[in-house]
Amino acid sequence: MKLKSTERLNVAVVGATHGEAGVAGESPFPAGAAPAARLSVCLTGLGCRVFHLSCAGLDSSGAALLNELARRGVNVDFIERAEPAAPGSRPVMTNTALLSARAMISSCHLMALSPDIPEDTFDFALRVARHFDIPVLCAAAPGCDYISSRMCMLDVLVAGDEAALELSRIRPTDMETAEETADYFLKKGAGAAVIYHGARGATAACEVREAAHYPAPVCEGPFGEQSEDMFAAALCCALTLRRPLPDAVTYAIAAAAAAAGATPEAQPPGHRAIAQKLVPSRQSR
Repeated sequence: MKLKSTERLNVAVVGATHGEAGVAGESPFPAGAAPAARLSVCLTGLGCRVFHLSCAGLDSSGAALLNELARRGVNVDFIERAEPAAPGSRPVMTNTALLSARAMISSCHLMALSPDIPEDTFDFALRVARHFDIPVLCAAAPGCDYISSRMCMLDVLVAGDEAALELSRIRPTDMETAEETADYFLKKGAGAAVIYHGARGATAACEVREAAHYPAPVCEGPFGEQSEDMFAAALCCALTLRRPLPDAVTYAIAAAAAAAGATPEAQPPGHRAIAQKLVPSRQSR
């Protein structure tokens, strides 16, 4: 599968900037960056024009993260700056960034939403996306259980095994339980459900009882944090370019494989590296 050019693909990424490792000190990127910030960098590496909507600290750690995101091509013009609510915590995002970026958001093809922000801000982001008729992809993570009551507003829900377990109370350890988990998300209202299993591949469905499994290409390196980030980024690109879900997930798992074994500081793989890992879609029910 060959993707078209993504240079005019505008994506709004909404979520925290500071990761847990970046709260206490001045951890460099990517160690101090939250999943949404890392996703923004991966999307930029795939040729997308990315607007990161978030909140960063007023300290040197916040400035360093913003500078690194900008250096890697991410638009940081709409990021709030604030002091953390308490020592040792990360600054809290409000609706300010979303309000100031409304004109920009209206030009976006996709909103990628990370549920590591306050519930009211998450809800406001959903309303903004619906107002401008922009599809929403939510990349779930452990600790994001408040999205359970909002799945009907998500066009695509992406979850790793641990997040899927937390949201559904089903551990997707094999094809049968993975299909059961995907069906649970669809019955809750998600437009499509994608479960990322790391080296075991992914399971995806947009209709109940029609889940398919997508094996990952064989790799020598481990599927780590960057593989998970690349999976979500490549899925965003492929779906926004109107690729069918099977093609999009096949491309995404190839992207995860292309990032397998990479050091945290390595540049995310681009389309050429992903194409080298791409294998014909082998779906199994």
